[in-house]
Amino acid sequence: MRSRNLIIFAVVTVLALGAAYMATRLRAPTLQAEKPLLFPELRARANDVHEIHVQGHDRTITLARDGDNWVLREADNYPALIERVRDTVVGVAELRKLADKTSNRKMFKRLGVEDLEESGSNSILLQLKDDKGVNLAALIVGRARRSSSRTELPALYVRQPETGNALLVEGRLDISTEMGRWFNRDLFDIAPDRVQSIHIAHGDGGSLKMTREMKGADLELAAVPTGKEAQSSVILSRMGTVLETFSLESARAAGSVTLPADASTMTVRTFDGVVATLVSARVDDKPMTRINFSYAAPVDAAESVAKKPDVPATDPAAATPPGETPDAAPAGIPAADVKAEVEKYNAAVKDWVFQVPQFKFELLTRRMEDLVRDPLPKGESPINLPE
Repeated sequence: MRSRNLIIFAVVTVLALGAAYMATRLRAPTLQAEKPLLFPELRARANDVHEIHVQGHDRTITLARDGDNWVLREADNYPALIERVRDTVVGVAELRKLADKTSNRKMFKRLGVEDLEESGSNSILLQLKDDKGVNLAALIVGRARRSSSRTELPALYVRQPETGNALLVEGRLDISTEMGRWFNRDLFDIAPDRVQSIHIAHGDGGSLKMTREMKGADLELAAVPTGKEAQSSVILSRMGTVLETFSLESARAAGSVTLPADASTMTVRTFDGVVATLVSARVDDKPMTRINFSYAAPVDAAESVAKKPDVPATDPAAATPPGETPDAAPAGIPAADVKAEVEKYNAAVKDWVFQVPQFKFELLTRRMEDLVRDPLPKGESPINLPE
């Protein structure tokens, strides 16, 4: 029996194919001969597609059915976007041949359908396979046709690998060997004004802590070294954006990645009780991060700094002020809602280590020396304006 997700995928794919067919017929002139499908059998077998190979000059992406889901093989079976998979299958099934273009291999580069092995090749080999590994469709995808006519339907140049002839086909394909195009890159989004405190502990013993007394206040750097002063509030405020629009470049199964002993650990706590712990380091020269979320009862920032400067933010019991229960939350923010948010985020990040953008990695691994400066002479602006 098919799983619910695969049934939904099958139904939606069939409906999408039907809608595309009807739209094409409605747009086409009634006297125009129907353009032949490039892969006439694929419509009937669209739901037999079990693997999609997207191969470029120096990179290959493999999408595959795995139980109820579609996954990325090169990312240790990280979940793929089923919408992108469906659009690809439908897009190939709806390609219609417009014209033979050229068999002159010297012209292939101009159309973007050159062999993948050629130096500087930008073409992409797309293969749709069944569960036995047999190709249901295979084509080298080239450039989109340039057209100045608004009434002209989208078209692109392709070449079937077993032939030496480039074709112009009607249709649209949005494919890429960039892994981030095939999965949901946005992990979570926690607004900067929710951040109450940030603590970073480095493997070599270095650390820093930032807090704000209330929402709307500036983040302040604690324990500034003697003879130094904190950078401007503009620079410090960037640290509060560390959990905002948190996106990934790639993913690996946690069991396949070992973070080094000198990794940096950032603990971010929000005013409403979300605690995010991010362990970050370079692995094979890639900026990698392991993430965990937990819930800890909200505490007053000023009281936390004044009375418990050495208590880790990840210790809910120690962080709970006397007289408050662990489920306490600021007025108007139910603890149950915050806990549900934590569960949602953990479902997205558990068992994975993520490659993150470089600018985000720099925030995750900031050091005290990055956030302090020599004191400015009295009256001097930190911004040098032109005279």
